Amino acid sequence: MESQKRHCLTGLVYRKDSKLLQINIKLYGELKTYTPGDHTEFKMMIEPGACLEDILKAIAIPHDRFVTLINGRRWKKTDKFVQGDTLVFLPEISGG
Repeated sequence: MESQKRHCLTGLVYRKDSKLLQINIKLYGELKTYTPGDHTEFKMMIEPGACLEDILKAIAIPHDRFVTLINGRRWKKTDKFVQGDTLVFLPEISGG
């Protein structure tokens, strides 16, 4: 495992020789409590080819508590990120 390294923020494993992508992550409402240092926005370095499903596995937010948008649109969990994408987590709203 000498050629692999674990990303300290996400726990995602990547190869040392790979060129990582940087994406922006924004959390709103009560989800802000899940950000590092209580910031509403942060950047994450990810392996090329990573998809929404990979990020959801790495972030410790209960999966029934949010809706995600990538660059302002809904995506399938298998769609791949590219450099500079913005992933937004919005709390689910319910009423009655």
